[in-house]
Amino acid sequence: MDFNFTADVEKKFDEISIGKIKWQKMIDKFYHPFHKKVEETIESSERGSGEKILGKDKETGKVVLARMGRYGAIVQMGDSEDEDKPVFASLNKNQLIETITLEDALYLLKSNKEGRNLGNDPETGKPIFVRVGRFGPMVQIGTAEDKEKPKYASLLKGMDVNTIDLEQALELFKLPRNVGEYENKVVVIGVGRFGPYIRHDSKFVSLKKTDDPLEITLERAIELINDKREADKKKLIKEFAEDKDIFVIKDRWGKPCIKYKTKYFRLAKNVDAEKLTLAKCKEIIAAEMPAKTKAKPKAKAKPKAKAKVKTKK
Repeated sequence: MDFNFTADVEKKFDEISIGKIKWQKMIDKFYHPFHKKVEETIESSERGSGEKILGKDKETGKVVLARMGRYGAIVQMGDSEDEDKPVFASLNKNQLIETITLEDALYLLKSNKEGRNLGNDPETGKPIFVRVGRFGPMVQIGTAEDKEKPKYASLLKGMDVNTIDLEQALELFKLPRNVGEYENKVVVIGVGRFGPYIRHDSKFVSLKKTDDPLEITLERAIELINDKREADKKKLIKEFAEDKDIFVIKDRWGKPCIKYKTKYFRLAKNVDAEKLTLAKCKEIIAAEMPAKTKAKPKAKAKPKAKAKVKTKK
């Protein structure tokens, strides 16, 4: 690091101002080496978000980087703003973001694009692959070239793209699975973007870390459903028979708020939550909900000009 860099540049600017040196020569000597250094730094720097740029793919010209994803360390080629979607691959257990090279990353990306073939689906005969998609590791039945769209299933926590076998992959396609009925309503176990869940009576309950969605029984699912109901009761301050979508509840920090469907609305400190009426709740919701923008009416098409008829003189 050159601690005299700024002072030297200022000195040269002073010399330019009094005509001692020509500014074109100074800029030529300063800018080109400086610009090259900046480009090199950008190419190999780590971003503030923890991303490490490894370089560019020679074939596509796209940037290749290593970063932490939702399911662990990954490499990525391309950006979400590109025309083509970015592609991803998980790092192997012995690889680190800090030490992985561009060559290693490109090898992982190529392998992941093709996917690791686990074998064939006994029902359809189609190949089953494991790879990393936009939302994490997944298994896939079939290919994009097939008439029918490929089927996908997310890997469960603890599963590894490098070690999962055909038998484990086939188990994942059993989800979501119907485990029985409770209160005359079907109980379904599945895995979503936010993890394993129970679906019952149009409501969702998250599974605990110790619960395996492939093994959980109806009895355990009912237990979790009832636990969730008890927890919700403790949070409930007020509900309205006239409108089942609006509740006054305590948020995760114990502060009162209004819940409308999936949205939450904070209350002012001087508002008594227990005295809120349905009308007042609707008023608060209406005041805080983003205003819907009205579509501008389309401009009327201008009438086409009539063609002038030439008359013979």
